Amino acid sequence: MNLNNFTSKPIYSVITRCIFIIVLSFICNFVWSQGNTVITYNEEDGLSGQNHVVTFIDHKGMLWTGSYTGAAVNYFDGSKWTSFDKKNGELPTGVNEICEDKYYNIWVFNYTFGLSKIFNGKSKYYKFKTKDLPGTYALYLKEGIVHLIDSKFFTVYYYDNQKETFIIDRKKTDQIKVLSGKKTFYFNQSEYGDIFLGDYEDENFTRKMFKISTEEGGKLIPLISKKDILKQLRYFFYLNEVFELSETEIKVIGNENDTKILSTTFKQLNNDIISLKIKSLRKFRFQPSKNQLIAIYELTEGHRYLLKEYEMSSGKVLNELIYHSDFNPNDVCKDNANAYWIATESNIQRILPYQFHISPDNENFHSQTWSVIQAKDGNLWMSSYGLGLARFDGSMIHKQPDFLSANAKFDDVSIFDKGKMIFNKEQSQFNEVSDEYKAGLLVFDGENPPELKLKGEIGFYLGRNNKGEIIRGTFQKGLWVLPLNADMDNSNNWFKIDSSKGMLISNVLSALQDKYGRYWIGRPSQGFAVYDSISGRCKNYLKTNDPTLFGIMSMDEDSQGNIWLGTGDGLYFVKNSKDLFENVDIKKMAIHISPDFIGNSLVNICKMYDKNTLVVGNLNGYYLIDIKYFYTHSKALKFKGIFKRENDNYLGGQTNQNGIAFDRDSNIWIVTSNGVYRHSPALFVEDTITPQLILDSMKVGSRVFKFTGEIKCIDLLHTERSLTIFFHHNFSPLLYDNVRYRYRLDSTHSWSILTSVDSINYQNLSPGSYNLQIQAIKNGLESPIQNISFTIDRVLWLKWWFWLGIGSVVSMVLLFLYNKQRSIQAQKLALSQKETEVELMSKEKDKLQVQAIVNQLNPHFINNALQWLQVRVDDDLEAVKVIGKLSENISTVFRNSRKQINYHSLKEEIQLTNNYLFIQKCRFGDKLNIEVPGIDTLAVLETYNVPIMMVQIHAENAIEHGIRNNDNGGGTVKIEVTDKGDSFIISVSDDGVGRDKSKLIGSKGTQNGTKMLSEIEKIFNKQNKLKISQQYIDGIYRDSEGLYYGTKVIITIPKQYNYII
Repeated sequence: MNLNNFTSKPIYSVITRCIFIIVLSFICNFVWSQGNTVITYNEEDGLSGQNHVVTFIDHKGMLWTGSYTGAAVNYFDGSKWTSFDKKNGELPTGVNEICEDKYYNIWVFNYTFGLSKIFNGKSKYYKFKTKDLPGTYALYLKEGIVHLIDSKFFTVYYYDNQKETFIIDRKKTDQIKVLSGKKTFYFNQSEYGDIFLGDYEDENFTRKMFKISTEEGGKLIPLISKKDILKQLRYFFYLNEVFELSETEIKVIGNENDTKILSTTFKQLNNDIISLKIKSLRKFRFQPSKNQLIAIYELTEGHRYLLKEYEMSSGKVLNELIYHSDFNPNDVCKDNANAYWIATESNIQRILPYQFHISPDNENFHSQTWSVIQAKDGNLWMSSYGLGLARFDGSMIHKQPDFLSANAKFDDVSIFDKGKMIFNKEQSQFNEVSDEYKAGLLVFDGENPPELKLKGEIGFYLGRNNKGEIIRGTFQKGLWVLPLNADMDNSNNWFKIDSSKGMLISNVLSALQDKYGRYWIGRPSQGFAVYDSISGRCKNYLKTNDPTLFGIMSMDEDSQGNIWLGTGDGLYFVKNSKDLFENVDIKKMAIHISPDFIGNSLVNICKMYDKNTLVVGNLNGYYLIDIKYFYTHSKALKFKGIFKRENDNYLGGQTNQNGIAFDRDSNIWIVTSNGVYRHSPALFVEDTITPQLILDSMKVGSRVFKFTGEIKCIDLLHTERSLTIFFHHNFSPLLYDNVRYRYRLDSTHSWSILTSVDSINYQNLSPGSYNLQIQAIKNGLESPIQNISFTIDRVLWLKWWFWLGIGSVVSMVLLFLYNKQRSIQAQKLALSQKETEVELMSKEKDKLQVQAIVNQLNPHFINNALQWLQVRVDDDLEAVKVIGKLSENISTVFRNSRKQINYHSLKEEIQLTNNYLFIQKCRFGDKLNIEVPGIDTLAVLETYNVPIMMVQIHAENAIEHGIRNNDNGGGTVKIEVTDKGDSFIISVSDDGVGRDKSKLIGSKGTQNGTKMLSEIEKIFNKQNKLKISQQYIDGIYRDSEGLYYGTKVIITIPKQYNYII
């Protein structure tokens, strides 16, 4: 707890309560009050129709529902609802029953209108009162085949699946002729085909019940006779037993003297059996294949229901629970996860058998409840901050006895010791001498007035060390340890780990002793400390010294002696060792556990349930982590269950700090901002089926690619740059919404965040080849990765042959310039030598000068060729811009060439380089980043001269031999210009592979450009005192593996420099 003074609850509790109020405003879709958790599905969740009357689980575990209005039939696969309408085929108006035959046909039945068969998503309708089916019928399954019985004409039909029609069963029709002429008040049949009849024997309304056995040639077998004129009684049958349903109870009638009433009692936490006040029997459902009967009774208390599950043959209670609902149940069934599905007039409800919820809207529940503890009599006691204690007996919450303070403030965690409960009590009022208001340890047996120990001492945490000794985290006094059998009321008996031992954690919110005897002490806002019992000193890890350090809120040690830490940044795992804290960076040792599933929020609960299960709770819900799997699968994480609101298995609410307790029936009690939850692991069915991802299709514009069999690379046009991929996962018969997806464009990219959306949409992808990877994950279990390869064609100016042509033109220009420069220099040198040797050789000089003029002729055909190419690509604006920039550069070079000028201004050189970089930017797209000097930087130096193409050639080398060879084919080129007094410096740097690696992979090129620059540099430097220099620096960057990469060229040019030869 983060206390700053005596009078205020810690900031975590303030935030918790504020969030609690906000959370309440968002949970209106869920049913409130104490009872098993009820998850409600309605139109907002995709459910269609109203007045839902039927629920059914098919052989795969899929849920089917039927309604009287709207869409008649829906089915649910665990994550989404699908409704049947006229697009799928005709269905009867209103549904009375849904069943499945041995051919896996789903039958939707209406007593009056007819029935439909649903198979592979299509339905076929069979209408009553027609030539083929002239009457109205009752439906039953016999050996997995659908039968229809006409109670008026006494005709039996069976369904021929091959012919897809109903055929009269002559044998069974003859057998039931005995019914003819009976004054029936009841007519029904069992799931086994036996027909039941009730008739009046005499004027006194003596009721006789018969079974007509189809196995004994239609023999009429008497079952019961009873004088009763209560027409509202309902009778149902299982084998030879009759179930009589009244308004409030179910009787099993074997004969006149053998009547048994099914139990409607309820077992409380203290094992007392209580009788509940039944208002009415609302619904029952036989499940013959499981020998089970489910009944729902409405209780006299507002909107509460008792659900009982019986063994049909014996009447034994198999399961019982109480739930709250504002809607009356019309039908109920049970799925493979043992959850109960209830149809109501407005929605479908799922009752979680393993999760019980005490809602904060209960009038006796204290909203600021911080801890729970089970008393010796089995009742659960809940302590709150400012409202005292409350008792829960399993069905109702009771106020505390009058001898307890109604305004008592209790902090986190309570423990059971020697038959009594111990609570951390905080001071309620200052300047009060009465124990009622003092802080300390409240010791209470649940029946008699409590005792207050350690008066005046505030505590925030209670637990036990390895010896079973009580440990207590205090307010500004460290961690206290009470030796076994010592008097806790005497503060001198407590061993204190405080500032005298170097412990700097002020308020201890969590603590444990590990297998080496060390005490771990935590507070999320400060960090944590570790006390070494051998040295008697603490080592502190404080956030004030390192803000990136995590602070501990909750923690526990597993069966292998390793430590699990609940922190403000999520869950961490630390492999423990004897020398763990000797020159070790604890942050590097701590492994961040599953941020994808658990997140990075404050972990308030971290507690070992048993040696193989860790319970974790945070702001989003609670999680059961499989510790055995963690160690047997190289620290891979698997959850036994994830319970969050988005998974439809939790009603919301952040867990409170260390708000967890285990009762004597091995249930887990969790305190949250939204009340208290009880999780029963024995009733929870773990989903261990590994998910499988199934690719469905890819939609690109109006084109749809279906994924069947082996998926080959898909070729797309350059205009098809936006696409959507659809997929799904394999069905789970438990109907858990626990599968999430992640994806990435290739293995070099990071995975996306987990999502429940079963489609991916990309917009405006760049041309190129892609390999999309998709994976499904369930509770940490990963499906095999599915790959989709596709290629988006490039536009004209991005095609390789286009750049090959451009590259050829550029190469011709560079080669021509290089040869021309060498020729000019050679001619000038020859002329100079001839002039000094002999003046008489004027004819030879004239000849050389003529030759030089010929060599300097502008090859205008190159420029003309570019103009022709520009005309050819007039419909591609970006290509036109590229050609324009290239033409501008060539014109600049040749203009200077004609004037025999080998230099120009820095401004012109930077413009030449920018044009080149623009072309490369068009080529590489977003993969290439460019940083060039701004206008202000160049303004001072732009009038100084530089050798022509001095910067451009280095920029070209940076891209072609450095960046282009990166794994991702991209990078950054940076050009800088700085003033250094009598010189200015130009630097060209890149983050490419570097010159050494470029040579290794054969990407050094012809080096004509750099050779030409070196030659020009030598010629110019001969006649200048201050020299031009070019310096190469390799390995200017270093990656995470210590490998160097990148290149930088530094060009130094004097401001006063003679370029005229």
